[in-house]
Amino acid sequence: MQERFEPAAIFLRTDQKTAANEGTEDRDEVMGVVPDQPIELNEYGVRIQLDLASGQKTGYYLDQRSNRMRAAQWVQPGTMLDVCSYLGGFSLAACRWGKPTNVLALDSSKLALEHAATNARLNGFSQISFEQADCFERLGQMQQSGEKFQTIVLDPPRMASNRGNVAAALRAYFRLNSLALELLVPSGILVTCSCSGRVSREEFAGVLGAVASRQRRSVQIIESLGADFDHPIATNCPESEYLKCFICRAK
Repeated sequence: MQERFEPAAIFLRTDQKTAANEGTEDRDEVMGVVPDQPIELNEYGVRIQLDLASGQKTGYYLDQRSNRMRAAQWVQPGTMLDVCSYLGGFSLAACRWGKPTNVLALDSSKLALEHAATNARLNGFSQISFEQADCFERLGQMQQSGEKFQTIVLDPPRMASNRGNVAAALRAYFRLNSLALELLVPSGILVTCSCSGRVSREEFAGVLGAVASRQRRSVQIIESLGADFDHPIATNCPESEYLKCFICRAK
């Protein structure tokens, strides 16, 4: 990487659980000079500032960039809920390319929401509000108070790091999508994602089918998407098709 790209710095990060599962060394270090201020990128007309030193993983989830654009084009006038919003990628894209009246972005990280608010101001999007909360608790509160949304995005962190976690992950996905579906207006749009490589596309679709049956609603998968083109799938490693993004319409 150094020879080919000559970067100012390379961040080498391996999370503890992955290192333990793969039998590799747990490392978190920087080779080179860390930028002393945020860098900026442009994603389909949306300006994004990234703090590489304090951000999660690469600082931004680049594997979702085409999905953010695709989802934005389904956002119609009304209120949008962006759950596990991180830096507000889906919210920002929706405001640039969709038609949301207002957006509520939820995340458990105060730091991430501060960066997201900076990005909203950078793009001049005043219709986004940010709230720090546990997604399960907050969605449960919204359900009890009868709140409704035209569009809901679910982009939770990885829930299954190994095969032994799959059953618990599927239950968590069921609960999260059930809560979201209860908050979605008839014919509303649900954008639901899973980045758990151990959970197959068929298993994740099965969760949505079970949620639809339980709530007696028709849920159509309009688009079945994955990671962007620079995240190729290895034919001998099914887990490399880790990202699932379903754009759904719920009758």
